Amino acid sequence: MRVLLGVIVALYAGIWSGNTATQESWPVFQGSQDLSGVSPVEVSTKLKQAWKFDTGSEVKASAIIHDQLAYIGSTNGKFFAVNLQNGEKAWEFDTEASITASALYLDGMVYVAAGDGFVYGLDAKTGEKIWKFETFDKINGSVNWTYSKDKKSKQILVGSHDFFLYAIEPKTGKKIWEYECESYINGTPAISGDTTAFGGCDAILHVVDPSSGKKIKQLEAGSIVVASVAIKDGVAYYGHQMNAFLATDLESGEKLWEYSGRNFPFEGSPAITEKYVIFGGGDKRIHCLDRKTGEVKWKFRTRGRVLASPVVNKSQVLCGSNDGRFYLIDLETGDEIWSYEIGDGIESSAAIVKNRVLVGCDDGFLYAFESKN
Repeated sequence: MRVLLGVIVALYAGIWSGNTATQESWPVFQGSQDLSGVSPVEVSTKLKQAWKFDTGSEVKASAIIHDQLAYIGSTNGKFFAVNLQNGEKAWEFDTEASITASALYLDGMVYVAAGDGFVYGLDAKTGEKIWKFETFDKINGSVNWTYSKDKKSKQILVGSHDFFLYAIEPKTGKKIWEYECESYINGTPAISGDTTAFGGCDAILHVVDPSSGKKIKQLEAGSIVVASVAIKDGVAYYGHQMNAFLATDLESGEKLWEYSGRNFPFEGSPAITEKYVIFGGGDKRIHCLDRKTGEVKWKFRTRGRVLASPVVNKSQVLCGSNDGRFYLIDLETGDEIWSYEIGDGIESSAAIVKNRVLVGCDDGFLYAFESKN
């Protein structure tokens, strides 16, 4: 049955390819709706800083990129569109509340969730506010999107600390449905085919029909899940606060494997390839496991907690650490290829397009690196 689910997911993936990372676009957190963190772009082994943009406060969020603009939010509540080539500000929007999650680009609009409990729908070219939607507590996770049940329209999804996952009409900001949990939702809902999965502070892995908001199943996660789940071939991959990382079959509900490292939580989201799953931990390491078995392929040691979510391409892993360094690592060996010392903690994940790699930092800057092979 799991094979059948994988086929269904693959068929749906063809429908959704328009909002997946390309050579020119990184439109959503971790590059695609399933949050797998995979880029089609190979980057230079000797990246050079092209520019840095001052947001005025810590950058916990990750950038998105579309049509030569980078979009980034800051903990001071300001949201910026920045020229990808020269780092000049195109426009600025003030939410007046901390922004800690990536925005979403979809069909000419940018959707921003903030600590004031609102989702803002903005014109991507001008920054003009088209609408705002109120939840009833802060939002720490990113906005994602899916099709409606008839596949003729789209809807955006976001979770809130008010215990609800919401589906919102993208053009008007009207609520379509809501799904209630037992505690806070911190992460971004991962969407693959006709399934969305996310964890919560209720220690539950929630599996929901993203077009209708109907519960498919609820699975015991083992502990609080603060990061986003990623999905591949019908399997959800995620870590939790009790120092374990799991792979769970979404159709059967079976735990396929569980990995426990040292006595530190896993608070970042994973990146997933055909062979591997890669994630950071509070143990100051980046872990690479065999995706099918959970066996360790390699561990890469940094000097600080790894809260950022890794991004991978065909042969490389890109990830920052709270040791203030941004790393480029060989995917097969786990060896360091290159690193850049920014000097302050990095919780932002990389966004990659042709000739540019972007990452935010706690020093308040969005850094752009030139990549030329």
